[in-house]
Amino acid sequence: MIRPTTLSLTNALGVCGTLWLFAAINALAVLFVFRCIPETRGRSLEEIEAARGTYRDALSGTVMNHCEEEASS
Repeated sequence: MIRPTTLSLTNALGVCGTLWLFAAINALAVLFVFRCIPETRGRSLEEIEAARGTYRDALSGTVMNHCEEEASS
């Protein structure tokens, strides 16, 4: 994704502007990860799935949430 856009951005924004844009995108990505991705260290798969309200069907391997389970019953 970066390689095809770098030359166009460099022509439009200059080298410094392009690097600042990429730095801003990376900073937003870091903020997203810290705010929206839950910590999973020290937790079992079952605890993580319970916190998210999802589980993996042992037979089919598909991920379902509890609403889908009730609707299919």
